[in-house]
Amino acid sequence: MDWNQLVQRESARVEWKENVANPQNAVKTLCAFANDFQQVGGGRVLCGLKEEKNEFGEPMAVVVGLDEKRFKEIKNKVLDYCHRYVDPPLTPEVSDYPVENNASRRILVFAVTSSRYAHRYRTKKEDVNYYIRVNDETRPADGLIPQLLERKKVWPPYLDQTHPDATVDDIDIRALKEFLGKKKLPQQVEKYLEPDTRFRGDVECLVTHPPGGSNQVVPRNFTLLLFGREPHHFFRGAYAIFSVYKGKDKSSPRSQRFVLYGPIPALIRDLMARLQLYMGMDIDKTQNFQSGKMNKWRFSEQAIQEAIVNAFVHRDYHSHEPVRVTAFEDRIDITNPGGPYAPINVEDLRKGEIFTAWRNPSLAWFMVEMEYAQNEGQGIRAIVRLTKDTAGKEPEFHISGHWFQVAIPAYNPLLVNLKQEAAVPAEINIEITTGLPSIQFDFSELRNILGKARPELIEELNRIEDSLDEVSATSDKEKLKKPFNKLGRFLNKLGDENSDINKILKGTQSGIELAQKIGKTYNQFAQLLALPRVPEIFL
Repeated sequence: MDWNQLVQRESARVEWKENVANPQNAVKTLCAFANDFQQVGGGRVLCGLKEEKNEFGEPMAVVVGLDEKRFKEIKNKVLDYCHRYVDPPLTPEVSDYPVENNASRRILVFAVTSSRYAHRYRTKKEDVNYYIRVNDETRPADGLIPQLLERKKVWPPYLDQTHPDATVDDIDIRALKEFLGKKKLPQQVEKYLEPDTRFRGDVECLVTHPPGGSNQVVPRNFTLLLFGREPHHFFRGAYAIFSVYKGKDKSSPRSQRFVLYGPIPALIRDLMARLQLYMGMDIDKTQNFQSGKMNKWRFSEQAIQEAIVNAFVHRDYHSHEPVRVTAFEDRIDITNPGGPYAPINVEDLRKGEIFTAWRNPSLAWFMVEMEYAQNEGQGIRAIVRLTKDTAGKEPEFHISGHWFQVAIPAYNPLLVNLKQEAAVPAEINIEITTGLPSIQFDFSELRNILGKARPELIEELNRIEDSLDEVSATSDKEKLKKPFNKLGRFLNKLGDENSDINKILKGTQSGIELAQKIGKTYNQFAQLLALPRVPEIFL
């Protein structure tokens, strides 16, 4: 970094001090540069620069310099404090620049590179804190300390840690065993539900012992997100919001919004099912058949799924914000909380000329094994290539320190008018594309509640769940009737106030709410499939 860059402006890597009235502030900034939270490579503190405003009101540096006495005093104090009050100690590089037309004054520069350690600053009052640099500001890390310690590898990655309130009972063992059963594993499935049994050396085991030396077996955080019954109970942001707007922005007077819960694989399936209505084929009979433009898919389904998977894999699970998928007439926006794990240039990202590391490596490995994601570094390239092939345009990437968004353009704007959805031809099956994933997930949750209360019901509940899982949004009505017949008979029994299962249901508030929700969704399908409705008394 040359002199002109140093005096151009303060930034994530440059701090100006005029006379350094309090050397402790300079040391705190050096700690922040060494901690390098934004991963920019360290920074410099320049002593002897006065900040003023130029004619446009923007900050500018005025070189005033330090006299020889003050130069030595600041240099000695800062180096002393870096050793006495910083843990582990810092040794900044010291240099100086002459002040033009004044040989008696110099600019004092302290420089540190990004450190492999997380450095704490301890004041004389024994107050200890980590400091980080956020743009051109030095501040205490406070709530960002866990992320800092993870980046410096003082702590393991957040998703490899455990949640203090989670137990193995919070895992859907059936879903986990189903996944494990599909893999060609060198050991029995049950062995991987024991601590210290890994799939491979660089991937953590699914369960472990909690901190403190307890013999209890608990799930890791990534296990809860992938196979947990209710991950959002442990991670407040572990859910998704799917929104639809008529038009090309959020100024539309009418929109739709769905809040989705569940483990990550279920959320991905749910989002993809809901997006089917907006990812149809564009049929343009004005085009010549040989042009290849008569029948064109509006989106690459593979690109959309890859972007959604990336959002869940790369997101920051410390954040309470959800993944957001928003459908407009001309594009689909996919946004996740947490900016890039390392600084990246949007243009390089678009060209595929950058290697993007995974924020959550264990989670990412499982997503690849479950065939939801591509190998590390391939996802963005695939999204760009597939979108360009389908829509004739590249996706747009929008990045901040707190979120990451990809906007995937459509080949042509959507023709379906949200105000006229009732008039959409029946074969599109709007209820199926939106309701089926919802009822599948909700029934799975209800099965867990009732099965735990009355184990002898599990066999019947599993048969219904398996039957529901065998159909999809593309299934015809005749195929849908079989699982919904089974579900309808069960719901009628559930609603019978004289039945034992009804009494079990009434013993849990969450079970009642789930049953009512399933009943309402079932009645929508009943009308579509000409099946008996659930009695209103049940609802």
